[in-house]
Amino acid sequence: MIYLSSLKQSLTSTFTLISVVGASIFAIATPSSAFTIGFGDDFETGGFDDWSTTGDTQVQGTLSGFYSGSSRAYHAGTGSQASLSTACPNTSGDECYQVDNPSLPRNDDFDSPAGTFNFTGNDQTDANAENSGSSPTAMSVTNLQEFFGLSANSLDIQAQEGDVDIPGGFRTAKEGSGIKLNEIIYANHDFQISFDWNYLTNDGQSSLGLGDSDYSFVVIYEENSDISTRIPIVLADSDSTTIPAIDSADTAYALSTSGTFLSETLPAGNYRVGFGVVDVDGVSRSSSLLVDNFLTEEVPFDFSPTSGLSLVAGLLLFKRLRHNNQED
Repeated sequence: MIYLSSLKQSLTSTFTLISVVGASIFAIATPSSAFTIGFGDDFETGGFDDWSTTGDTQVQGTLSGFYSGSSRAYHAGTGSQASLSTACPNTSGDECYQVDNPSLPRNDDFDSPAGTFNFTGNDQTDANAENSGSSPTAMSVTNLQEFFGLSANSLDIQAQEGDVDIPGGFRTAKEGSGIKLNEIIYANHDFQISFDWNYLTNDGQSSLGLGDSDYSFVVIYEENSDISTRIPIVLADSDSTTIPAIDSADTAYALSTSGTFLSETLPAGNYRVGFGVVDVDGVSRSSSLLVDNFLTEEVPFDFSPTSGLSLVAGLLLFKRLRHNNQED
């Protein structure tokens, strides 16, 4: 009878212990709120209400046109999407005049009419580090780097010969467009950022073989981080060795690359997020970035059956050792 009583007491304690552990795990795995401000933005409602913009940006549906006689349609998701471009409008302006005649608009894309690949009629934003307020030689504060809270040279890229970096060589960002969240993401737990994107371009590698030209990017950084650590994440660039031809009948981009972005796990903190597309060195060909289904999601607590059993076994062993010490 004493044996059965002891066994019953032991089993009761064990099941109680397992129940407590399970409840604790459940509590950890399902916190009440992961974000003070969370985002799930597919641009279907409100357009750019949650976003600040600079340059040629627009919320629109599927981007359709013709290239080499074939119909093309581009979209980062479904429904409405954010669209950003490096293309000049059909007007003269700060970034979009002909060098030899500032009263005439610049024609970026071979034989296509000026403004063909521009969404809004708005000029792009300067992205030259020499004109950045973050630079000691600042001449203005209307700059793409400043818009994102980046350092003056952060949008410049490594010069290459083929696939080999040229030591000390960089190619200069010239102009582009961007959007950024108006609000800071206040994350109370680890989280990830995801979105769908599509990069469109009429650009390619330079004739000098110095590597990629236009590129698209996302900016994600903790608000209190040092500005020197805020590095844009390249989504896609114009790395084709053959620059496609565009003629006056073409209204669709020649090249397209798409994907879904999932960030690394980001620790709790206060984050800034933005998207951009930029011309590098030459500005004579247009590129665009399409973005849809932007989402912030908490990273679930990682609890496997193996780790659970190990935890329970460890607690039981601790209980047994404690019991033995009490008997001694």
